[in-house]
Amino acid sequence: AVTEHQSIESRELLSNRRPLLFLIESLFAQKVRIEISGFVSVTREIADYELARSGNNHKPYLVNGNGIEVSSVPIRKTPAFDGKNLELLCVAQVAKWHGLDRLIRGMAEYKGNVNVRLHIVGDGSEVPNLKKLVSNFKLESSVVFYGFKTGKELDELFDKCHIAVGSLGLHRIGVSEGSILKVREYCARGIPFIYGSMDKDFREGFPYLLNVPPDETPIDLDAVSSFAYRRLSDTEHSVKMREYAKENLDWLIKMKRLVEFMNEVLESKVKR
Repeated sequence: AVTEHQSIESRELLSNRRPLLFLIESLFAQKVRIEISGFVSVTREIADYELARSGNNHKPYLVNGNGIEVSSVPIRKTPAFDGKNLELLCVAQVAKWHGLDRLIRGMAEYKGNVNVRLHIVGDGSEVPNLKKLVSNFKLESSVVFYGFKTGKELDELFDKCHIAVGSLGLHRIGVSEGSILKVREYCARGIPFIYGSMDKDFREGFPYLLNVPPDETPIDLDAVSSFAYRRLSDTEHSVKMREYAKENLDWLIKMKRLVEFMNEVLESKVKR
């Protein structure tokens, strides 16, 4: 058998306050993993965890980041950026690990000349806390909450915004690497984005990604606005991001890698 893993289960169960499932994981995880022939995970960090839990670091494994059906989302119409008004977009089922409070705190501290607005699309457990934070900082005119949006309404928001916001707080659930579906959608739509973790599918130096520190510091809006100016000055950036998504993030690419790995595991079992 080959198993697929999206998280470090013990940390996720603890952060989600599920003590019974955490106890079951602690008691039986290694016994189950000993019988597994290979592991598929979305990050190397998760793969290392599963191998260690199995007691055999030589078991076959594949690190295969999450994929997206690129054709399922439209490429955006790129808005002009005049260096004076910066529109940020986050689309999420908003939770603590999205770290939007870091961005709002950064907006409160920002003293620059760019008018920054944050558009938050989606519901979620963290939305009430963010609304309180926005009220405390008197940022009601700079942070807009839309609730759940889809279809044409969502497409229009992508068309008006300059930079998208990925997860900025994955360190809060004890992971340093991510494979977030939403940033893959951002890439497929052709909108540069900021992100608070490393991601196997976006190599170091990927030009359309601004990595921010994985900690509790407020987000540096000067760095974000400079990033926006650099990337949006290339009028072809959306097309280039779309092509990258087709070549690296599409499910067809991901499934090909998975099938090849499954065949390798099967062949190794047959030879024994």
